[in-house]
Amino acid sequence: RYNGGGNYVKWLNDHGCNFIPNDPDRIIYSTQYDMIQGEDEGQARALLVSYIKKETAEHGGITPFIISDWTVQNGVEELPEVPVYEAAEALEAGDQILYVVEYNGKHYAMTNDTGINNALGAAEVAVDEDGCINGAPEGAVWTLETGSSAESFVLKDENGKYVTNPSGTSLRLTDAGSDFTAVCGAGSSAMNLVTSSTTARRIFFRSNDLGLQFRCYSTNNATADSYCAVLTIYKLSEG
Repeated sequence: RYNGGGNYVKWLNDHGCNFIPNDPDRIIYSTQYDMIQGEDEGQARALLVSYIKKETAEHGGITPFIISDWTVQNGVEELPEVPVYEAAEALEAGDQILYVVEYNGKHYAMTNDTGINNALGAAEVAVDEDGCINGAPEGAVWTLETGSSAESFVLKDENGKYVTNPSGTSLRLTDAGSDFTAVCGAGSSAMNLVTSSTTARRIFFRSNDLGLQFRCYSTNNATADSYCAVLTIYKLSEG
């Protein structure tokens, strides 16, 4: 039984061992009677048991010492629930959201990655056939808190930092957030900056030589192919 059905000896030889077929030092002889009675000394499991018994008797154990992390228990394993995010129809303080763009056939959620200067990052997400997102990338979940007015929100990340627009198109994470008003709708959502300036700004997606990013662009000039405003706000489902 050099290889057995699983080619286990071949695997061992391919990974540093040198087992020789028909090695006379390893041949175990069994009579036909023994085999009919169920003797299986040539089976890998039997060889392993014999090895463990021999090494334990002579050396107090086997080398290397193998620690198993397996546990055996009755019942059905309960898998952790995966959070589900649905396209929001309305928002209120306390909601947990994903701000998602559809761009070139893929979906990207805004994240708290600040690797691109004055911008927030983007991570790909999958929208299922029901129009939901199951789970969220690291740093993509934003909690809405009431802003300076009842109609506005500030966006807080998972680390307690807030989305801030210090000037121009910049988006940063600080201890105090800028006010945004939210518009819901599949493909037509928006986070509009509350500002005294005559220039209307909202959080847009952009792809350029720096990478995938979200910034606070003017609604007038964010029209090139590298910009995208096909945005949807997804809210953590309560169901």
